[in-house]
Amino acid sequence: MHIDELPTPVPLLDLDIMERNLERIVSLCREAGVAYRPHVKTHKTPELARAQVLAGATGITCAKVSEAEVMARAGLRDIFIAYPTAGRRRLERLERLARESTISVGVDSAQGAKDLNEYFQSRRRQISVLLEVDTGHHRCGVLPGNALEFVRFLGNLPALRFRGIYTHEGHVYADGELWERLDRARCAGETMAQLAGALRAAGLPCAVVSVGASPSQHAACAIPGVTENRPGTNALNDATQVHLGACGWEDCALSYLCTVVSRPAAERVIIDGGSKTFTSDHLSGWKEFGFLPEHPELRFVAASEEHGILKTTAGNGSNLQVGERIRVIPSHVCGSLNLHDRLYTVRGDRVVGEWRIAARGCVE
Repeated sequence: MHIDELPTPVPLLDLDIMERNLERIVSLCREAGVAYRPHVKTHKTPELARAQVLAGATGITCAKVSEAEVMARAGLRDIFIAYPTAGRRRLERLERLARESTISVGVDSAQGAKDLNEYFQSRRRQISVLLEVDTGHHRCGVLPGNALEFVRFLGNLPALRFRGIYTHEGHVYADGELWERLDRARCAGETMAQLAGALRAAGLPCAVVSVGASPSQHAACAIPGVTENRPGTNALNDATQVHLGACGWEDCALSYLCTVVSRPAAERVIIDGGSKTFTSDHLSGWKEFGFLPEHPELRFVAASEEHGILKTTAGNGSNLQVGERIRVIPSHVCGSLNLHDRLYTVRGDRVVGEWRIAARGCVE
């Protein structure tokens, strides 16, 4: 089937580009001597997660228990849930999941750790945990200076097996030059390696030292002492990654096929992909909804629910007509894919498969 036979708007995954991206990531991790454990919240698609494991990933990372349940049912059994597990309902589901899969989970609060320990102890089971460390993103995580005391506290909770530490150096997305973002990533990696050394010196084994942020993964995971890399977006890439200098347009494996539905003014083009097709969140200083590689004269400046609003750049026009189809690389692939039930895999302009985005909406 040719892509022009598909209804729009529709996400297209270019398998050739995706395979090159995975080969590049796996090679980088091998050269650095670290494990590759990709974050599947980017795509929420079991087939793609299996492709990552076949390419060399040691396991996968999930954001929520419900997301991990979907992946486990698809046969992906080595899962790290990089998120605090709070609430009895989540704990019940986590314990059931851990009966049949190799599960580890993040912790960053005394109360959360105590609740996790109490529940698993009541079931006469243990679960592996990693401590989340705040290396500058200021979201979740304990400060590095408080980590030693916290790990000692975990040692008093018999149902929890401490495996190591992890961070998301998400502050690399903040404004700044490329060298500044890479420096933030290197500092995060160094902080984690130093902390792991301090834990071991105190007699506290720390097997896993995990980092993860796509724009600067090569900088953080190259730090001696880091053992694991958890990037998500760079398996597919998006417009934000390009604008951050992490890849080129030719490395973007995911695009959306859209149709021009209106030309109400010479400087304005309306497509059938709006905020129900493209996420409205922006991770960097670039504030557009997507990029049109075949039509650089257009900027995707606004979106309502069913309308994408494109405007011509100063001094340029557009010859696009109603009914024509165009490809859009989304600003943020993770949020955009979560809006769709399925994606189509392509090689060139030929459709070769249909993959269900089975974990979309799994936010519990």
